[in-house]
Amino acid sequence: MHAPGPSLRLFYALWPDADTRTGLTQLPLNVTGRRMPAQHYHLTLAFLGRQPASAVPMLAAIMDALPAGGMTLRFDRIGVFRRHRILWAGMEHCPAALTALHAALLVQLADHAIMVPGTAAFKPHVTLMRDVDSPPLAPHWPSPPLVWQARELALIASRATPSGASYEVLASRHLQLP
Repeated sequence: MHAPGPSLRLFYALWPDADTRTGLTQLPLNVTGRRMPAQHYHLTLAFLGRQPASAVPMLAAIMDALPAGGMTLRFDRIGVFRRHRILWAGMEHCPAALTALHAALLVQLADHAIMVPGTAAFKPHVTLMRDVDSPPLAPHWPSPPLVWQARELALIASRATPSGASYEVLASRHLQLP
């Protein structure tokens, strides 16, 4: 038996453009916690956990089999995952294109025998803060909604550092807007 090769902590995400990152950064949150750096904002489609580094080319190629359409995401909600002490931005109504992209990704991963940890329902969101002191109610979304023209799908490696997680885009794919 040989020792396993190096592994990476990986996930697929929609990666926002600079305008979307700026808009998320400017939200008035009024909650105590650790604000996420803008360069870390993303919408996770599938968390893969630790995977062999040798699987990265195959995982990158999976993106080519996914629907190529971008989508308009309208962020209009702020909420808290109390158990994990996360403040997030999300959507009242998840667009069908996002649900279809998520489902197609799960099918491709299953076809390649890639196990996705957890079986929780898909809750599309962008983490804004960690370690929040859970308020009785999350802050209200300011009007109007933040519109994100989602155009980039990415395979990301997450590495622990003394100052928190560090993300590296290993592969990405441009999505065409309708």
